[in-house]
Amino acid sequence: PASLGLWVRCYAMAGYGRRHVTSGIRGADDTRPQVQITDLCVHSQDDLSGGRTMTQFQLTRQGAILDPPVMPAPGPYYTCLVDMRQVVGFPGDYALYFSTDHENGDGGIWLYVCDGSPTDPAAWQSYDEAAAAGRFDHVKDRPAGNPIFRDPHQGTGHTETPHANVIDGVVYMTYHKNGIERTQRTLLATSTDG
Repeated sequence: PASLGLWVRCYAMAGYGRRHVTSGIRGADDTRPQVQITDLCVHSQDDLSGGRTMTQFQLTRQGAILDPPVMPAPGPYYTCLVDMRQVVGFPGDYALYFSTDHENGDGGIWLYVCDGSPTDPAAWQSYDEAAAAGRFDHVKDRPAGNPIFRDPHQGTGHTETPHANVIDGVVYMTYHKNGIERTQRTLLATSTDG
């Protein structure tokens, strides 16, 4: 459940260490700190009652940055925002990589490009729009449209859950692919053009 995922993430961010959580429901004998979300600010119950000190993560809601693209349900999954200003020739300041969720047919890794502030919805363009405008014309053998990456060489089925970082001008993207040794594996792709 979403609340269980949030519970685990809050523990990980707060540095409480590894916990085995079997339920998102709090029992009367549960001694874990209760987590409260107030305008995306994470506190533990102990913080609120003057007990143990915990780091607080202040996050400010910015709203939607793009309209959901036409893609298999449930829509953009596992988004990853990347500063692309070190990638020579990339036609934008930021990239947003995301995937479909376990979609074998039309699945893959998708790309949106941002010029300017990533909090400004008007600054975003889909890869399809950017390619149609000629912004990727310098890339030889570029994809025709989203999704920009499917791994047809390893395993079978979906290519999903991208996470990318730029190191020395090269994009390093990890992703998951199923059907390798009867399980899902984490793989690595690199790119000098995004």
